[in-house]
Amino acid sequence: MNSKPTKYAFLIGVAYFCCMAVAHFFSIKVPVLFVYYNTPFYAYQDKIISFAVCAYVALFYAAARHRAIARDAIIVLGLTVLGLGAVNRSDALASVLAPGQSSLPYWLQTAAIGLYLITLTVLYAREMLIGPRCSGGFVRRWRSYSDSCCLLIRIIADVRPALRAGHAEPHRTLKFLY
Repeated sequence: MNSKPTKYAFLIGVAYFCCMAVAHFFSIKVPVLFVYYNTPFYAYQDKIISFAVCAYVALFYAAARHRAIARDAIIVLGLTVLGLGAVNRSDALASVLAPGQSSLPYWLQTAAIGLYLITLTVLYAREMLIGPRCSGGFVRRWRSYSDSCCLLIRIIADVRPALRAGHAEPHRTLKFLY
């Protein structure tokens, strides 16, 4: 299970991709939902994109519910950002733009999706490093670790002299650890 921030971050993606699917299905050319909103298009292409975006909806919903899938969703989104960057730099896009028309709006939208990717990556990495708790997970684990180290040092300090003197049997002395 993901932490609440990670879960909600993926659910924001679900909402975004649902809106994107609807916008493409009905050819509602809104800049945030259409990366290439002011380029020539065919309606059937938008319908295909709307159905393909449903895979993103399902993937991000599954990632919101299961941490094991989150990494895959992040990788897919990373590939998407790379793909959009490649299209933005392509001669094919330049050929459909009007003379003097800038590709800056497409780069800005790609950057926004990239920022979302970075956000998901940071949230995911945070959970992998310090656990699913929203706050204090690292501190609790560190305290537990340091307490364990102190306990181990005490055991060694107490048992070692007795073992050297031949007064203690290791399996009985350390029995409480089993």
